[in-house]
Amino acid sequence: PPKPEPTPEPIVVPDPQPDPAPGPVVENLVQKPVASGMNWNWGVWGTEVTHKPQAMYLNAHLLPPATVDHWVSGVVQYNLQGVGRAGAIVFEDRKPNLYIEGNVTFHLTLGNGLSTWNGLYSLGNSGGDSLSFTAGGTIHADHVLHGQAQNDYALVIDGRTFCHDTLVGNSVNGNLLGNPNPVAPVTGAAGRLQFDHGPAGPKIDGVYGVDFTP
Repeated sequence: PPKPEPTPEPIVVPDPQPDPAPGPVVENLVQKPVASGMNWNWGVWGTEVTHKPQAMYLNAHLLPPATVDHWVSGVVQYNLQGVGRAGAIVFEDRKPNLYIEGNVTFHLTLGNGLSTWNGLYSLGNSGGDSLSFTAGGTIHADHVLHGQAQNDYALVIDGRTFCHDTLVGNSVNGNLLGNPNPVAPVTGAAGRLQFDHGPAGPKIDGVYGVDFTP
């Protein structure tokens, strides 16, 4: 009798592999210039495509320490006033970063051993978020303007208000600006704003720049 044909081996077809899930798009950070003055400029580091604010940057021509000493210790007292701009990013866990921007009015008393300053800051955005406060302080031995926000500090985010009593970190610092000359005039001031409302609250990183009226 004829021999039966051998049973062919089954062909194993592998299950199709699913395409891997797309990973998060990594965007480059780019600088967006926002405001500038006589010896300063600042802006925002943001994502290139979606324009999400990530950090603030500040560039400024600082007066040399010897020049600051010259004006502080001089026998003539100067009362300098000026206006400028400030910007800040509000960081909060599990929430998008918020950007706010606004005006600064600044006053500096310099000379005859005095070096006191104060400023009025008012920032906001179209969504109703806002930050307002007065700040003041003195120039320390490191030639830096050290200061803090005062009791009128008020931050409004998403309809929630954070007052001065909720701050665990409070710093408004800066430097005097001008040209690199031993007796160069003081043209303005620029610096940083940093506030912290604790582990469960928002944090703020900001910058400012002002020009003094000649």
